[in-house]
This record gives sequence, C-alpha cells and structure tokens, in this order.
Amino acid sequence: MNGSGDTGYNLRSIFFLYSGKLSGNFMTITRELSYNLSGSVTNMGLGINGTTIRLYDYEYRSGSLVKRFLVEQSTNQKGGFNFDVRKGVYCIEVVPGDNTRFARQSLETIKVTSNTTFSIVLKAGFILSGMIEDHKGNPVGSAELLVFGIEPHVLRVAQEVAPDGSYSISLPEGRYYVCVYYKTRGAQIAARKALPDKPFLCPVMEVVELYKDLKKNFELPAMLNFQGVATNSAGHPVSGVRATIQSSEKLDGVFAGQLPLSVSCTTGKDGKFEAGLRIGSYTVKLEPPTDSHLAEKQFGSMQLDQDRTRTYSLDPGHQLSGKILFKKMPVVGAKVTMLGVKSESSQWTDEDGHYCFSLAGGSYEMQISSQPHPLGQEAVPELAPWLGNVILDKDTDYTVEMDEGLLVAGRVLDPSREPRAGVLLSVYPAKGGTADSALPARMPLAVGITGSDGAYEFRLRPDSYKLVLNNQPSTAHVIHVGDSGKDKDLTVEDVCVVTFEIASEDEIPIPNCLISYERYRIGDSDASLSPELIEPTTTGDDGKCTITVSGGIYSVHFQPPLESEFEARHLRQLSVIKDMTRRVRLSRKSSVPSVE
Repeated sequence: MNGSGDTGYNLRSIFFLYSGKLSGNFMTITRELSYNLSGSVTNMGLGINGTTIRLYDYEYRSGSLVKRFLVEQSTNQKGGFNFDVRKGVYCIEVVPGDNTRFARQSLETIKVTSNTTFSIVLKAGFILSGMIEDHKGNPVGSAELLVFGIEPHVLRVAQEVAPDGSYSISLPEGRYYVCVYYKTRGAQIAARKALPDKPFLCPVMEVVELYKDLKKNFELPAMLNFQGVATNSAGHPVSGVRATIQSSEKLDGVFAGQLPLSVSCTTGKDGKFEAGLRIGSYTVKLEPPTDSHLAEKQFGSMQLDQDRTRTYSLDPGHQLSGKILFKKMPVVGAKVTMLGVKSESSQWTDEDGHYCFSLAGGSYEMQISSQPHPLGQEAVPELAPWLGNVILDKDTDYTVEMDEGLLVAGRVLDPSREPRAGVLLSVYPAKGGTADSALPARMPLAVGITGSDGAYEFRLRPDSYKLVLNNQPSTAHVIHVGDSGKDKDLTVEDVCVVTFEIASEDEIPIPNCLISYERYRIGDSDASLSPELIEPTTTGDDGKCTITVSGGIYSVHFQPPLESEFEARHLRQLSVIKDMTRRVRLSRKSSVPSVE
C-alpha cells in the first residue's frame, strides 16, 4: 500500500450525503484488530493489473459525513487488492489507468463488519472531455469536477482540471450531474499565472447525457465581486486572516449534501480578501492568526445582490494553546473542539500534539477525541474521549493528559437473541444518568457500528453515558461505566430492519433514490411529524437499500434525482412492527405520482 491521508473537500475527500446532527468524530470501535476488505478487478474474466483503488472512510464534520482519504494501492497482476481495516464504514473508488477507456466506478458506504470481498468488473466507458472557462472564454485551471450518477448508475467521483483548464474522464453510459467548483491544488501554485487570482463560490451544475464520446465545455457565469477587509478594533488591516464564505442557501435533492457551499481565502497585507459570488445570502467566518490576540468571529446574514465591499472589525481575544498528551507523549491528529455559547471551533493537533485557538473571552466546553488510524496494523491504546470546561479570560496554556479508555463492550440483539449487524451507535454524556426524550444538539463523544455478531466496543472514562442507536433519541440506553469498564448486551426489542426495493412500474430498478423518513405522530390532525429526524439514505444500482429503525409508524418520502425520469412518492403512514421488505414503484413523470 502507499499514499497518505488528508482531510478536506478535495479530489480525495468529497462530501457524502448525510444530514444527521452529528459532527466531529471518526467511525470507530473494533473488537478484532482488523478485517480483510479485498477484491479483484477484472474484464472479460481477466485480472486488470495497475488499476488504482482508493480507500476512504467517513468522519463526522459540521453535521455531515465527509469522506476521508486513507490509502491507495494498485491492483496486482491478477487484478487483486487487499486492505486490512477495522470495523467501520468505507468507500472504494476505482480509477483505471489513463491509457485505457475503462470507466470509473465507486462503491459507497461499505459496512465492514466481517471479512468483505468485492468482484469489480471494468467496462469500457465513454470519454467526457473539454474545457472549463469563465464567462469571457478564459480557461479556469483552479477548478475540479464532481460527477454524480443519476441513472442507471450510482457514481460519486472527482476529477482534476489541468492548469490549462482542460479535463478528461471516462464514465459508463448514462445520465450525470457534473458540478464545477473552485479548488486550488498545491501542484498548481507554480502555474498560478494560469489561474484566476480570485476564488469563486458559484458551482455550476449541469446534466450530461453520455451515450458516446462527448466534448463539452463548462462555462462559469458572470459573478458579483465581493471584497472584504479585516481590521482590528483600531481600524488597522490584519493580514493572514483566513476568511471562509459560506452560502446560506439550503439545497434540496439527492446530492444536496455533497455540493460545495463554501470557499476560503486569506487576507493580504492590506487586510483584503475577495471572491466571486452569485446573488444570495452568506455568512463570513474570520479566523485571525493565533499570535494576533484577536478573536475569531462569524458574521451572518450578508445579502449580496450587487458588487459589494465590507469591512469587518475583529475584537481582542485570547490565545488558548497547549498540548494533548498520553503518558507524556504527544497525541497526533487528536481533534480538539471548543464549544461556546454561540460558537464552535475545531482543529487537529500537529505532530507535536500541539493546538492553538484565538477566541473571545468566556466559558467554553472543550471536547477532545482521538482514535487509532483504521489501517493500523498494531494494537495501540484507544484513548477515551475527554470533556472539560475552560474559562478564557487571558492567554492560557492548557495541556490535557488523555486516558486509555476503559472497555465498554457488548452486543446489540433482537428479541430472539439474534445479532443486529451494522447498527450505528453514538455515545453522548448523560446528565444525571437518565435517558431524556431528546438529546442535546451536540456532537457525540464516539461513534461506531456493530459487527456481524452484533458486537460493539467503545473506550470511555468512568461516568454515565447515553448509548443511542441510529441517531434516534428514543432508543437511548443509559450505561454506567465504572473503574473496571462495562459489558452490556442491549436487547433491542423494537428495532427493525426494513429493506426497500425501488423500481419503475415495468420493474426497472431505480438507483440514487433518496429515502428520508420521520416518525409519524398518531392522532395529530395536522399530520405533524416528531422532531426526531432520521438520516436519509439512497438506493444502489439494484434499487435497494436497507435501514434499521425502531418500531413505529413513519412518514417516508422517496425522491429520485430531480433530473430523473421518475416522480417522487410519499407514504404518509408506514407501520413498522417487525423486519420487512417493502417494494415501492415510482411512476414516470408523464403520469401523476401516487400518494398513499
């Protein structure tokens, strides 16, 4: 294996659709050290040597699951590949060689609960190529493409744009969304003259029908110019401020959570930053250098309908810095999150275990999480999540010594004592040791899934916690962790496995159908839904997806991509009292969609 991990929204880290309320922790928990995630890549029965296999897992960040690149390897002479991974959720991207016409593929949300093997058959694709240009016809090299399959394939891949604005990618026959968005890569710095000086937040989303080789140029629209100036309270410009401009627009549709809605830039010596934006509402977050003694600050509700310049004044702040240690040794890559009354800020420790924030004075909750790398081949201590409170009224050095977590292990079983595999589990602190009807709007301390034997495993400090299944507050179980840890089998009497099979009226499977569902309140005349929002999921190429929910009555919505030929459908009341399979047919848009 080769390669190294990185995080962020780039070629090796694109958003996966997930609209839960969790953020900030890696998929974890493992009873066995590792499993084999392996397979073979073939064509016409022959193994394909030299195909690049990229492996990702997912981490929770800002309310979404974000792909995190782990490692890549090339297939061997027989087309084989093999990764040793821990229990968790992964994604594989298949990148054939540039000298072939084989089409790109991706395998999404692979739940590894035991040794897992895939057979991947490469098929010839069609070449989509062309140029990325601005509205004046100038090439744009600071862009990337995100490609989403509409029908008939599930596909989520990213493609670099060359510094001269050209691109080329081989895809299977089908219909696709192609999104063009701003992205500057380190390799392009030397070619900066070929790039626009100004970043842009105006992603282009077009539908492409691909049934033969196609040359297509994507043109960025004319954009409004937004310029900001960061100053201190005395009105002097501040350089080195990281400005993140976030669109307030809420998008709908299957791929909404995967589209880039923010762009970042850094102020120069004059304190200025600028970006090309479309008409809309935005928030601007400014993060000054940590040695500036200024506090990071977010400014919201900026309405942009014309070229605009705004000056932002940063208030005095305090530096909070320190190290995260375990047995006096630095913890690398620990995530440190500071939660204030109206703010949340996170960063990862460096190779020295160091972190540093510039924050306004006040009281903060500090949360630290650190987990071994999913590909770790050696048993390493799993550190317990750390929680504490910090009052910041001056520059503060705060070093935290983390503890090796106590083992909290057990199994999730159904009433017949059969294991429930692949169930998402989240751990929250429990105030007073009782399970409330709703969890606080905060990130979990740890997240994982059950294995093929229903087993789960966490490492925690002695305290009381809420163990929640599938992010449904009603399933919260309180566990008390003593000095010797805890073993607890959870008999889940009301959690059911529901398999949906989505197809057309002539039995053609419908992929990429977004299935969202909420608990239905019986007896409400206005048919209102409870606030217990459950994460949506999408169907695969076979039109199927499986979910686990607690027993009850649900309102379920089936939404194909907006450019699909099929209508959405809504089931107002679906009773779930046991494991079940439900076949749902969607009508074509020429007919009237049915509602039950």
